[in-house]
Amino acid sequence: MIFASSFLLLVFARSLLDFTLDFVVLTIGETTSFAGLPAWIAQLTDVDEAGHYQGLLNITISVGRAIGPLYGGYVIEAGNYQLLFISVFLMMFITLLIVIAYLTRIHRLQAHS
Repeated sequence: MIFASSFLLLVFARSLLDFTLDFVVLTIGETTSFAGLPAWIAQLTDVDEAGHYQGLLNITISVGRAIGPLYGGYVIEAGNYQLLFISVFLMMFITLLIVIAYLTRIHRLQAHS
């Protein structure tokens, strides 16, 4: 959520101090979320499947890095930077909600077994 909120904060940034503080939030969010993903995947999966899912994580990150600039260019061309930042925030927030719902479902299934 910290990482996603940094994009929403960019909509309101007007000074160098605002941008600097936003990039501090972005860096904190990125280091706390992305650094732990491989360990999180290893914890959630069986030993036999961990490599497969870690590979999917790397593919997903690479696809995002490839599509992101293209998406950003289209949104800025059709709208503006504020629309880009809000849409990126919403995509990240919706993805976070999906992950939370999935993990809640897994937790409930494990509690009933």
